[in-house]
Amino acid sequence: MNSLFCVALVSALWMSPAWAGGADSELNTRVRAALHRDLGSGAQDVRVDSYGGTVRLTGFVASRSIWHGAAESATGVSGVNHVLNVMVHGGEHPQSIQ
Repeated sequence: MNSLFCVALVSALWMSPAWAGGADSELNTRVRAALHRDLGSGAQDVRVDSYGGTVRLTGFVASRSIWHGAAESATGVSGVNHVLNVMVHGGEHPQSIQ
């Protein structure tokens, strides 16, 4: 019974307007614009996803300074409540790591 409830809850969230786009899509656009404004080409491999004001940054960046700058840029965007910075920085590109 609990698993059925969880499936119903996840389905309800998936179908909600915020999850389907709306405010989160607009927030993604504003965060991407801030990243490109502040980091230029350093932000080209950063992926931005958001849900309810929480922004998750993923991807690969060349240096720790870009990694840190991306988090700072995203934090400064109106509507962002929390930033999860799970990007990889420096060293080898993740696709080349076995």
